[in-house]
This record gives sequence, C-alpha cells and structure tokens, in this order.
Amino acid sequence: MKVSIFFGVAFAVFAALLPGFASASYAVSLHFVLEKPVYSAGEQMVLTGSVFQSNLTSSDTLHAAVANASVNITIFENTTGSVKRNYTINTTSDGVFKSNSSQSLASTTVVAPSDTGTYYLEASYADPDSAFWR
Repeated sequence: MKVSIFFGVAFAVFAALLPGFASASYAVSLHFVLEKPVYSAGEQMVLTGSVFQSNLTSSDTLHAAVANASVNITIFENTTGSVKRNYTINTTSDGVFKSNSSQSLASTTVVAPSDTGTYYLEASYADPDSAFWR
C-alpha cells in the first residue's frame, strides 16, 4: 500500500520558497526536499532542508544560517486539508535540518500517514518578529 506524497521534490522546494507572511525586519529562505516522492503507509520519510535569514533593519546584508531554530513539518491530507501529522525539527549550527535517517540518527523521525492517500508537506519557521515563513 503506497501513500502518495503529492508533489515530488520540485514542488516541495517551490512551496518552501513562498513566504506565509511578510516580515518588515527579516527576509528568510526556507527550503526542503524529500528523499523520494512516494512513501508507503507508515514508512519513515527522509527530508533535508535549511533556513537562512537576513536582518533588513541592520546594515549587515549577510544572509546567514539560522542555528538552533525550530522548523515545523506538517503533513496535510490533500482533499480536506486536515492535518495528519506534525513534527518539529531543529536546525544545526549551519542552518540545516534533517529528519531521522542513517545520516542523522538523533533527529526527529517523520512517518508517512497510516492511511493510503495523497498528502502534502509544509515546512514553516517563525522569524524573531514571529512572522511565519513557509
């Protein structure tokens, strides 16, 4: 039984580039990709991403990695939009976040929903002004 993660890698990256809310003080780049586009029901999903941020109110134009930030990963059912699963993964000192895998054993395990269907994933991050980026 397969669970279709309805977007593939290209859509995941595109969706992650769209800000959920504009911040007057920060510009954020939030990206993630999945290891594969389709997972079986209940299968462990492997994702990797990064968060970078610029402070627009300072003279510093550096787009720097966001260390030790919380990134929320939400799995939605495609037709109803209902939340099936929600996870929090923290970034490393270089702004990278990874779900549990053979390369990142200590991270949060992300599991595909147990019901067969089509789902989409969303990564979100709140900047220091509490503006959410998706």
